Amino acid sequence: MSLNIDYNNKTNHDYTNPTYGTGSISGGSVSKYNYRTTGMTFNNVINYQHTFNDVHDIRVMAGQEYYEYNTSNFGGSRSKVIMDGFYEPDAASSLGDFGGNSDQYKLLSFFGSAEYSYDQKYFLSASVRSDGSSRFHPDHRWGTFWSIGASWKIMQEEFMKDTSDWLSNLSLRASYGAQGNDQVGYYAYQALYSIRNNLGESGLHAYRLATPNLSWETNLNTNIGLDFGFWNNRLSGTIEYFERRSKDLLFSKDLVPSSGFSSMDENIGAIKNYGWEFQISGYPIMTKDWKWKLSFNATTYKNKITSLPAEEMWSGNKKWVKGGSLYDFYLVEWAGVNPENGNPMWYRYNTNGEKVTTEDYSSTTPDDKVKCGNSLPDWTGGLQSDLSFKDFTLSFLFSYSIGGKIYNGDKVSLMSQGPTGTSWSVDMLDRWTPENPYTDVPRLTTSPKSSWTNSSNRFLVDRSYLRLKNITFSYNLPKSLLNTLTLKDASIFFQAENMLTLAKQQGLDPEQTFGGSTYYRYPAMKTISFGINVKL
Repeated sequence: MSLNIDYNNKTNHDYTNPTYGTGSISGGSVSKYNYRTTGMTFNNVINYQHTFNDVHDIRVMAGQEYYEYNTSNFGGSRSKVIMDGFYEPDAASSLGDFGGNSDQYKLLSFFGSAEYSYDQKYFLSASVRSDGSSRFHPDHRWGTFWSIGASWKIMQEEFMKDTSDWLSNLSLRASYGAQGNDQVGYYAYQALYSIRNNLGESGLHAYRLATPNLSWETNLNTNIGLDFGFWNNRLSGTIEYFERRSKDLLFSKDLVPSSGFSSMDENIGAIKNYGWEFQISGYPIMTKDWKWKLSFNATTYKNKITSLPAEEMWSGNKKWVKGGSLYDFYLVEWAGVNPENGNPMWYRYNTNGEKVTTEDYSSTTPDDKVKCGNSLPDWTGGLQSDLSFKDFTLSFLFSYSIGGKIYNGDKVSLMSQGPTGTSWSVDMLDRWTPENPYTDVPRLTTSPKSSWTNSSNRFLVDRSYLRLKNITFSYNLPKSLLNTLTLKDASIFFQAENMLTLAKQQGLDPEQTFGGSTYYRYPAMKTISFGINVKL
């Protein structure tokens, strides 16, 4: 039995000076907001284990879990502060706004598992879990999910004895199971209303439609892996195939505008995520004083839409179609700059299906958008090296990504036609002028139809990169000195992070989310540190 409580309380207090700065126009302002969350988890678990005849081992577990999450926030702002030096809301005379709300989420679960092994060679496992979520209607509140797994330590077999001098590990494992997802609004199944001020009187208007049939999203996971080791595990590795099929996806389905609602939550569509993982580690050098370990891993990850409620659906600059991917970019093609007048050009298709150029972006339609790539990398992974000589150790870690695309929203913002005072990319120095007609940067203009930052594959770049994530040099103090200082262990280290990044486009942090779009994302910081670790 266990009880865990997680309590968070945060207060934001903002003040603008009534005398100096931009706040002097409105007479200054004060705002104060409080945010409080409480999470409680209560568990009851019972375990049983027994071994029969030294070869049969059984482990059984059953339990119950209750989780409750509460949020509460309130606050407001006032303007026209009486004078500088007074920082509380009461020091301001004009009420700006005030609001607050509370939410609650509950999850009740019952679960159990059983494991069986025979002679430490054959392993079987099974589990079942039933969850009831407050986010769904009482008729569809409960979801039951299960899993099974098995593994075989092939090296323990009699017929493998002749390989023991060079093969130290060989095992096969597989698992299949279901997992539930209820990540949708707190009151997802209910019809909700918003309260509004209507000429000084309270009024209600419909906020969302009731969805009483909404229920759990189900994810079906398959894993098959092979673990191996050679020469007393001096060389070892893993090969694994994974697949995750998601059905009854919790999704906001678009509605026709005449309904009065933009969307409603439904269980629609299905997708499949799948790929391979490879990992290998080895010791090229192992002597009394020298030891060098190398580790390398690689993952390929794919996504496929297996079911949709419509022939096609749009999500920003991505089009979803059955058989395609959630991460496929569909964009208007960039055709360059017209050297005659400096206008930007894009490709579109005329009524005869012919590909032609246009200088009027507003003349393009969704039918002119073509598949321009996928935001998922072809391969991701890392390389780690640990080289030690006596008490000295030098380690480094590289991460990499090969293939895939990123829509560089940061570059778009640096080439924008926004208000004066904003920063521009150095590329704007190469813009079109009568003296510089052959360039990829259009002439300066305020015409909306000729905006050079309109969405197109012009800003789609390769997301491949190689980054030195970490390099560490350390020295362990000798035992003779530790005994004198009555210390158990001590080391001195120097560490640097993110010191080198090789990518196709300068200034872009290529280590982005799978979504593949970046906009004002703070880049990874270069950090240098040193210190001493001591164990008493």
